[in-house]
Amino acid sequence: MLRSLVGSEMCIRDRRSMELEHSLLRCPWEKLNLAFRSGHKLLDKHMTDALAAVEALPSHEQPVQALEGLVESLAEMKRKLQEMDDEEVQVIALSQQRMDHVQAVEEGDEGAKRARIHRGVVDWLLRSGMADAGRDLARQTGVEELVEIQLYDELHVISKALKAHDIRPALQWCHTNRSRLRKAASPLECQLQLQQVVVLIKADRRIEAVRHLQKHVGSLPENSLVLEAIKKVTCSLVLPPSSLSDTHAWFSDQRWEALDLLFEREFRTMNALPECSGLELALQVGLSGIKSPWCGKPSKYPSCPACHLAGLAERLPLCAHAQSSLLCPITMKVMDDPVVLPSGYVYSAKALAERVDQRSGRVRCPESGLWFDMSADARRAFVI
Repeated sequence: MLRSLVGSEMCIRDRRSMELEHSLLRCPWEKLNLAFRSGHKLLDKHMTDALAAVEALPSHEQPVQALEGLVESLAEMKRKLQEMDDEEVQVIALSQQRMDHVQAVEEGDEGAKRARIHRGVVDWLLRSGMADAGRDLARQTGVEELVEIQLYDELHVISKALKAHDIRPALQWCHTNRSRLRKAASPLECQLQLQQVVVLIKADRRIEAVRHLQKHVGSLPENSLVLEAIKKVTCSLVLPPSSLSDTHAWFSDQRWEALDLLFEREFRTMNALPECSGLELALQVGLSGIKSPWCGKPSKYPSCPACHLAGLAERLPLCAHAQSSLLCPITMKVMDDPVVLPSGYVYSAKALAERVDQRSGRVRCPESGLWFDMSADARRAFVI
């Protein structure tokens, strides 16, 4: 299976397009990595317990019952490992399916191209919080295996809990991904544990707050930011409850919003989810190729995508072409026969000829709305 994945990757011709598909292929890898690490931890724990039980058998008062318990424990370990192995096989099959999809897009398959567009729309719906609409569209278009429905469901559940001032789901997620978070020097776990201390202080449960600091915060990796945050929180232990919300930003509602943003950022990083959806990224790539200094001005063209989507194109750089090209406002194609009307607008002669009124020989300028004689008023345009 892994050999077939490598073979599929080598068939992709345009490596630049892989930049847009990085998340599609990376997310299954992160799932596989998490499943492997979870299985390794489970195996270590059960084997340690089993070896300790075997060593204690000679001195056990009821060795037969102890042996039966050991057999049951090993059977339970085998069952869990089998479940994890099945999950890994499913993830590898998912990776193969996504590799086949990317390869089909590269080969110009029309069905794969439509699926790519549907995937971008579903991804935008899921990250925007419209999960039901995203699931329905994914099911109708057959792209359920190409989008991260479960990941976004998990993200929104934990984010909703943080907004409701419930820190437990986020702490559980940190516990599952603790090794990776510490390897990346993430401040998330420290900030969440300190927020739990703040919750205890605000409820005037200061002894519990001190114990929580000693148990959870004291074991976190030390750095200047962590120590500074601990100082700010511990200083509030001596303040009366009535002055806490006015004294420290840690006790305001904006603190929960900052935690939510921090969690979303770390969640996307750990699961290789991009900051913006694939749909937005594809639109930005296209808009940056046609955006000009005149886009978004009061005299903008309604048919210009960069003008129509000015909010999305606002922060994008201007396009830089070695050779300029004139696009006809009617056909939006490069003009090889440009003509200019007295209104000052330039069009393709072929496009205007198709719009000429056969009885009067006049043509209406689409931009100004004025009528002109095609043979007398249309002048050949030259670009220097």
